[in-house]
Amino acid sequence: MSNRRRVLIGLMFVGVLAAVAVLLPEYTSLEVLVRRETRLRESIANNPFQSWMIGFGVYFLASLVPGTGGKSMIFGWLFGLWSAVLMIDAALTLAALTTFFICRYLIRDVVESRFTGHVERLNRHLARDGPFYLLQLRMAHAPFTFINYVSGALRVPARTFWWTTQLGLLPGTIVFVFAGTRLPTLHELADQGLIRLLDPWLIAGLLLTAILPVAVRSLSRLLHIRRLRRTDSLT
Repeated sequence: MSNRRRVLIGLMFVGVLAAVAVLLPEYTSLEVLVRRETRLRESIANNPFQSWMIGFGVYFLASLVPGTGGKSMIFGWLFGLWSAVLMIDAALTLAALTTFFICRYLIRDVVESRFTGHVERLNRHLARDGPFYLLQLRMAHAPFTFINYVSGALRVPARTFWWTTQLGLLPGTIVFVFAGTRLPTLHELADQGLIRLLDPWLIAGLLLTAILPVAVRSLSRLLHIRRLRRTDSLT
């Protein structure tokens, strides 16, 4: 999923919370949502390990399905910053490795024939830049499932794929989860209304989710241009 769609899903989630804040005083039945959220948070607090494992399993399975990005904010909203970051980074890495090996050992020929141009392009970049290129793609939030399958079709060492994935996804995960932790609970929205969404750290987190991938791509282009100029000066 593209970064734009991730940000859009995050904004939609914020919009849902805003709608709840507006509608809650009008429709008392929505108080049921507040009670259910409170019970869910109490269950997570009372059973931290079991809840974390369930969350990990849900995130892992959802990450195997293309087009299900934007979940990080919701998990940050429920589990908190570092618990959610650890869960999401581990679940994403495991899902990436799963699809990587599925492609390498089961459907490699299909991927190579269908995405010939992309495979060749990625192969050229890897030959030139090595693991740094994969790391760059992860940090720039290149399509998650697509990178997994194409990497599996290439001769990318599994160890290289693993560490570039786990490290490269970490900055974006932290930013998305942090934005989620700044979202108010439904109970807070019921008490304080829409003003609770005007949190400067929440706004900063949402802006960072959009800026970070663009900044990574711009920095990568700058480094590439400088490398070319350095090569030209030596020849």
